[in-house]
Amino acid sequence: MTLEFIAAQIFGVITAKTAPIVVDFLSNQMSKILRTRIGKGKREVEELRKEVEDLRKRLESQPEVEATDIRKLEVNIEKILLVQKEYGLELLSDEAHRKWVLSQFDRLGQIRQLEDTFKIDVWIEAGTLSSPRDISVVPKVSEGRYTIGDKITLFFRSERDCYLHLFNLGTSGKITVLFPNLLFQDNFIKANRVYSIPGKGYPFEYELRGPKGIERIRGIATTEKVDLMDLDFYGKEGIFHSAERSAAARDIQIIEKHVKELPLTSWAEALCEFTVE
Repeated sequence: MTLEFIAAQIFGVITAKTAPIVVDFLSNQMSKILRTRIGKGKREVEELRKEVEDLRKRLESQPEVEATDIRKLEVNIEKILLVQKEYGLELLSDEAHRKWVLSQFDRLGQIRQLEDTFKIDVWIEAGTLSSPRDISVVPKVSEGRYTIGDKITLFFRSERDCYLHLFNLGTSGKITVLFPNLLFQDNFIKANRVYSIPGKGYPFEYELRGPKGIERIRGIATTEKVDLMDLDFYGKEGIFHSAERSAAARDIQIIEKHVKELPLTSWAEALCEFTVE
């Protein structure tokens, strides 16, 4: 496989929007190697990290990412892959990139609100259901393990009237905004009412497609209407807004920034995790 093909597998097409995120990942990976490795290859990695850091500073200092910046980034990636091959390092890989995006997603759960904030519940059940078997009982943990091809239903509710965003980080590292969506663009939900996806008004079934791994659905509810992301449902295929891995990491950073700006008592969050086998 060519270096260009390997890079495309990991990052997809690098754009002006995703370039700063890719730089963040490269810097993180090389810093990690330098903390744990001595000997052959260290000098080369240090030189490459300096190049990447110089590019990061350039991107931060200018209003827009230019085509020359993207080309410089692509050259850096090619150099990193060559050093990786020569010295047997684990600088760039599809798995490392997926784990890094996951770590960005997990950071959302580390933002703490006050203890007296309201509660929201997000859970799943097997099959395509219009309503849960017992709406008074919410599983304390996810339903457990599912198989690729299984159909599930996602349920959610809140103790208070609120505006809810539901973000799904799939096993591939792709992020999908499940709610709001093209069919239900108003994300206001009423207190103590159970909602579901799919459900009434959704002309589809929710089928797990893999790959295998841990599926995560995070809900963030706010007492006032807040746009945690710039969602555009028109001109795109499908009901849900989605982004591949590098773009997903950028979206996650935007969400994190907006959440940190919220008053501590004005929001709540919940996480539902389950295994796809």
